[in-house]
This record gives sequence, structure tokens and C-alpha cells, in this order.
Amino acid sequence: MIRFRFQVFSRKPQVSEDISSFISGGDGNDTIGSGNGNDTIDGGNGKDIIAAFGGNDSILGGNGADMIDGGDGNDTIYGGAGNDLIQGGNGADMIDGGDGADAILGGAGNDMIQGGNGAATLNGGAENDTLVAGNGNDQNLFGGDDADSLQGGSGDHQYLDGGDGNDTLVAGNGNDQILSGSYGNDSLQGGSGSYQNLDGGAGNDTLVAGNGNDQGLYGGDDADSLRGGSGTYQDLYGDAGNDTLIAGNGNRQDLSGDADDDTLVGGNGDSQRLYGEAGSDTLRAGDGDSQGLQGGGDGDLLFGGNGAGQYLLGEGGNPYLWPEGGNDTLVAGDGNDQVLEGNVGDDSLVGGNGVSQWLYGLASSFFEVIDGKDTLRGGDGDDQRLSGGGNDDLLIAGDGNDQYLDGGAGNDSLIGGNGQDGDLDENGQVLDGGDGNDTLVAGGGDDQWLQGGIGNDSLVGGPGGNGAADPWGQYLQGDAGNDTLVAGTGVQQYLYGGDDADSLQSGSGALQYLDGEAGNDTLVAG
Repeated sequence: MIRFRFQVFSRKPQVSEDISSFISGGDGNDTIGSGNGNDTIDGGNGKDIIAAFGGNDSILGGNGADMIDGGDGNDTIYGGAGNDLIQGGNGADMIDGGDGADAILGGAGNDMIQGGNGAATLNGGAENDTLVAGNGNDQNLFGGDDADSLQGGSGDHQYLDGGDGNDTLVAGNGNDQILSGSYGNDSLQGGSGSYQNLDGGAGNDTLVAGNGNDQGLYGGDDADSLRGGSGTYQDLYGDAGNDTLIAGNGNRQDLSGDADDDTLVGGNGDSQRLYGEAGSDTLRAGDGDSQGLQGGGDGDLLFGGNGAGQYLLGEGGNPYLWPEGGNDTLVAGDGNDQVLEGNVGDDSLVGGNGVSQWLYGLASSFFEVIDGKDTLRGGDGDDQRLSGGGNDDLLIAGDGNDQYLDGGAGNDSLIGGNGQDGDLDENGQVLDGGDGNDTLVAGGGDDQWLQGGIGNDSLVGGPGGNGAADPWGQYLQGDAGNDTLVAGTGVQQYLYGGDDADSLQSGSGALQYLDGEAGNDTLVAG
């Protein structure tokens, strides 16, 4: 922070302290001093030195590089053209530097300081000050102590620092502006310029991006609230504390919660990315397309939105590093082409109503595959895929058509829903146990296919399979291993034991077919 102080006289000039005066310096380099009255001083042209020791004074520096000290009292000071050095002194002062590269210190009191069109440094000093940057480039505003209000201008490379206290900082329309709240519970507002950075610092801060592109918001310590704007390539970074980050409507906005338990909410923009990072975070996608949510290393809760092509990843890990996942919950929205991946840990994945949603419980990395005991639940959308991974998973189909459940390795439980399709060749609902001793239970939909895979599996038909003559009905395939197949109550059910010693039990349906295939099988008719 820049601090300055200058003393114009070693002693007061010999003037009456109780008389209000009008003093005009005219042209030339003048030295002017006034007493304690309410004086009006015009320095005129030239490099003037003006000191008003007391009273509510009005001072005009004029053209030239002036040095002005308002002294005590509520002063009004205008520096004019030139590179001026102005000090308001004690009292509630109004200071306008004018054109030129000015340096202004408000001093004690609630001051109002206005920058000009040149490079300027404005320092409010103690108490509640209002600082407004001008249109010049390279202007620096320092609020100082207490609750200050700082306003950026249209110039580039402006820096606003609130200092101590609960400050309000508003960026202007210039590019490369930096807002720093420092200490206190601050409010920072971005503008329409590009490459603006807002840093809340310590305290519970509120940061709101503007409409400019390439803006960065950094919450700092404590519990902060960050909100994106309509610009593209905006980054919101919560840092330490339980933060709330809300994306705006701009495309390609990135939200990072960092440490602690954060809440991240996507907006309507496309290609937004939400990263929970450390802590138990809640991430909720917006309505934009191609949004990506990544939870982090602890137990996170992820919700998809209504946008298409959204991707939800429960564990935050670089694919080239060892993953460290938590027990996550991922919930798809109503958008199409959404992908949910639980990764490491015991995860719960729930599909939505969108078409072509994919749910993955497995965790894959460049080095190895590490799986948790996951629960995957399909929604009402069509063309959904649920993939369990390498541990003991629970997969539950929804009511959508053309859903595919793949248990993967491990002893899995797969439960069909009420979905169906007009022809089994188009898959309908498919339950594939994969490796391991699996349990597959058909739902109420027609055209369901249950395939046990390798291992001693248990397959149970359901009430579905009541379609017309062309649809297949429900189809149960044991594959390798000593399998147990039990037909349901549906009209058309087909049981195939596969290799090894299988047990097949018919149900009460009108059209049921049992084929033990290879091995010493037991077939029981109903």
C-alpha cells in the first residue's frame, strides 16, 4: 500500500485564523497558506504549493503540478491539469485530481475521492471513504481502514484494494482490472471488461462476475459466495471455507470449490465444468449442454441438470494418478446423453428421465482398476446404460425402454424395470451379470433379456413377456457355471441353462420354453 505525507510549512503563515479569505495565485509557481477560516483558494497556472490549515476550504490547484494540503475541515479540492500531490487532511473531504498523474490521500474522515484521466493513486485513509477511478490507465485505489466503497473506471490496468473493513468494490469497463477485498466481509462486482480478477481475501465475501470474458473470481479464506456472469471463460475458485459457487449463463465457465464442504451450481451456459475437490461437496448441473461435474476425494453429492451431454464423475482424480475416491451419490437430470461415473468408493448412481444416459460404477485409472460396492438406479428415460464394475454391485433398471445393465466382475444383483422395446433384436431391457455369482431379476416389461455370464448365477423371470406373437417376451440365459433359472408369470418366457449343471424351473405362463443345453441339468415343469 502506498502511504505519503508532506509538510508544506515549518510554521503557519501570518494570517488571521478567524477570517474567511479568497486567494488567487495567478500565473507562476505560488506558495499559498490560509488560516482557520472557510477559505477559497485558486492557485492558477504554475506549480503551486497550497496549505489550508483549518476550516471548510475550497481549493483549485489549476494547471501545473501542484502540492495541496487541505488541513482540518471538510474541504473541496480540485487539482486541475497536471501531476498533482493532494492531501485532504482531517475531515470529510471531496477531492478530484483532474487530468494528470495524481497522488491523493484523503486522510481521516469520510472522504469522496475522484480520479482523473491520467495514471493516479487514490488512498482513502481512515474511516468510510468513497473512491472512484477515472478513465485513465494504471490507476490504483486503496480504501484503507473501515468500510470503503471503490469504483473502477473505463481505463485499463486499474487496481482496487479495499483494505481493512467491510468494503464494496465495483469494477469498471476497462480491461485487466484487479479487485482485492483484503480483510473483512467484502462485496466485489465485476464489470464488462475482459481479464478482470476479483479476490475476496480473508472474510465471508460475495463476488459477482460481470459480463466480460476471461474473468477470475477467488474467494479466499472463510465462507464465500461466488456467482458467474454472462461472459465466457470465467473461473470461480472458492479456496478455503464452505463456499457457494454459482455459474452464470456464459459458456466454458469453470467452478472449483477447493477445500472444505462446498456447493457448486451450474448455469445455462454450455461446456461448464464443476470441480468439488476436497471436502464433502454438493454439485448440481444447470441446463446447459456438455457440462461436466467432478466431485473429488470425499463423499460427494452430484445432480445432473436438463442439459444434453452432461458428465458426472464422483471421484476427482487425474487418470494418470492413483485415484482416492469417496462414497458418492450421483443423480442424473432430465437431459439426454448424460454420463455418470462413480469411480472409487461405494457409490450410488441414479438415472433421470433423459434419453441415452450412461451410469458407470467402476473406477478406472491409467495404472489399475479399483472398484467400490456401487448402487446404480436407472430412470424413466430410454437407451440408458448401467455398468457396475469389479465389486459387488446393485443395479436397478427404471421404466425406460432399451436399458442395458452390466454388472461386470463381482457378485452383482440386477433388477429389471417395466421398460420394453418392440423387438428383442433392438435389445429391450438387457441384464448382463458378467463374471461372478450374480442374481438377476426381471421386471414387468416385455422383451427383457437376462444373461448370467460366468459364475453360479440365479436368474428369475418376472410378470413381463405378455406381448403379441412377434415380440420375444422374457429371455433367461445362464451361460457358464451352475445356474438356477426360474421363470416368471409372464406369457412368453424362454430359459436356456448354458454349460455345466443347471436347474431350470418353469412358471405359470402360457408359453414357456426350458432348454438345459450342455451339462447335467435339472428341468422342472410347472
